[in-house]
Amino acid sequence: MANISKIYDKAAEKEYMLADLGARNGTAIQNGAITPEKTSFGHILHKTSDNIYNPDLQTEETISPHYYVSGKPYETTQFDNSYHCTASIAVEEDTAYWLGLVPAMNGYTKPWADAGHGVFFYDADGNFISGTTANSFTTPKGTASLRFNYAMYKNLTLYNVNASCMLIKGTTAPVVYERYYDYYLDHQMQALTAHVDTMTKAVYYHLENDVLDIIYKYSDTKDMRVRLCKKGGNSLFDFYQFALIDNDTALVSADYNGGTIFITTPSDWFAPFTMAAKTNIDGDLPDSGHFTGGNHEYTNTGTGGTPTARTAEIKLFADGRMMTYGEGYAEKIEIRWTNYVQAYNTKKADGTGREVLLEKHRMFFDGERFRCEIELVPLEDVTVLRWYGLQCPTSHIWRGQAHYVGGVNRAYFDVATATSSGDKTATALILENEGNVLEMGIDPTVDIGDRRFYTGTEGIFTRTYNKAYMNVIAGADLLANCVYTLKGYYRFHFA
Repeated sequence: MANISKIYDKAAEKEYMLADLGARNGTAIQNGAITPEKTSFGHILHKTSDNIYNPDLQTEETISPHYYVSGKPYETTQFDNSYHCTASIAVEEDTAYWLGLVPAMNGYTKPWADAGHGVFFYDADGNFISGTTANSFTTPKGTASLRFNYAMYKNLTLYNVNASCMLIKGTTAPVVYERYYDYYLDHQMQALTAHVDTMTKAVYYHLENDVLDIIYKYSDTKDMRVRLCKKGGNSLFDFYQFALIDNDTALVSADYNGGTIFITTPSDWFAPFTMAAKTNIDGDLPDSGHFTGGNHEYTNTGTGGTPTARTAEIKLFADGRMMTYGEGYAEKIEIRWTNYVQAYNTKKADGTGREVLLEKHRMFFDGERFRCEIELVPLEDVTVLRWYGLQCPTSHIWRGQAHYVGGVNRAYFDVATATSSGDKTATALILENEGNVLEMGIDPTVDIGDRRFYTGTEGIFTRTYNKAYMNVIAGADLLANCVYTLKGYYRFHFA
């Protein structure tokens, strides 16, 4: 095989000199030799633009039977694990060719290594003409195609042959190449990218069967794992579980089933509705005034009844790329889901109640704050007697002192007591216990966040049964096919 002293990168239109003699004979290439430009030829292989060998035509599916002797399939499978044979490759008659591996592999330039069977020539009808063990040869008269053996037992696998084989016109190995795309390198790049993401991106996510786990740095010694899934009496998508994972490194953990669970919340974070249809009242409990949606099924107790709402679809976007399952690291996560909700005067015990409102959610997380956007779209005219928008538990690691942002009552208070903000202008509630902080807030500058549909004095309030609420709508008529938007956020962090 001729020495290879340079490689031409056609894509970059640049010529590279190989580093040393070892690289020219293939030894250093296999060991990852580099040029002064720090290009690793251990994984970046090259092919000549004149190469007749096409890896796309040589697959496990195209090659059958495997082993040939004297140009014919062997009568048994005795040597199938020792040698395989390529599918037919079109060539010209009475023409000089060079066939070999560049770089040499395991010391061999011939794909068939040192075997006594190598290249086989065939006419246009597929009849065997002759063969040779040389990798520099002239095709016989009448040749239309050739096959060659490759030595599996010498670790000259089809993958290696496809990556390195050259069949060119002439008598010596080529010296000018264009870049060959190596899928092994692609896989290594993907692994490297994933490693870089691990080092630099703030959020780990794992999605499987509509169960989403999000992990991020919570403190210097712990990560927070937040699980969202379908839950409760209506099986609606919502916050479900919170856990702390011991981790004193700067890297975000990927232990999506790990950590110490400090709270599992069967109750709803995204609020239910006390809502009535204006016309066509056909429910089984038309005067009940019950909540629907959220965790409130037909019995209004959270369990035992048919659903009064359903989640129709859930979509996850990691750095803008939609994911239906899988895991990875991202700078930003977006979650979209859609609920359909019945009214209390259209719900039915058998589960066939009429849906009167579309509840569209978009939630964004950047490693710090869960920003929520909720669009209410009535499917018909409805009256919403009560809707809290956002609500949260006040127990477990958040059971301590709290205060309202805005409103009349700004003093710290014990979150276990029943309190209110004193008017409707308060925009956030902050709970804190031994450094563990939960924040819940709405944006008063966006649509119904200004509380145009609420006239009371309890913009935010707490109750002794470990729950806090926002008042957003109380006694408002919402029109069919109109959009009513609320923006807000949740934040779980250590201060």
